[in-house]
Amino acid sequence: MTRAELRAKLRRFLRDYPELNELLDKQESSDELFDDAIDYIIEDFNQTVPITNYSVENFPSPEKLVLGAAAHVLESAMIHYARNRVNISDGGVSLMYKDKAGEYSGIVNMLKSQYFQWKSSYKKGLNLESFYGKVR
Repeated sequence: MTRAELRAKLRRFLRDYPELNELLDKQESSDELFDDAIDYIIEDFNQTVPITNYSVENFPSPEKLVLGAAAHVLESAMIHYARNRVNISDGGVSLMYKDKAGEYSGIVNMLKSQYFQWKSSYKKGLNLESFYGKVR
């Protein structure tokens, strides 16, 4: 899978399109942030024992890479919203501007959990293969 294909898959998963982001009327996340998130997850995966050397093109599960990268993208957005949250009151009406951090937190935790469970199982399998050899 190419980086562009993976980025498109991540954008579809997050449904991050201007027409679907009714309040923003734009994409919430840039392609650059998507690339950073993809690189972060590949690096995390490769540096978890046993050490591997996967890339975008040969990552063992593009779907799990999307889950991990989505968690990273939403975590970045969560930090942004937490830092920029403002309570506005006027004439008896109050609202919280950029008050999405709490909502994103649960989603981030769910996605991270799914990614980390898969990574742990996959890496355990690699360890077993290195000891016993591939079972066919």
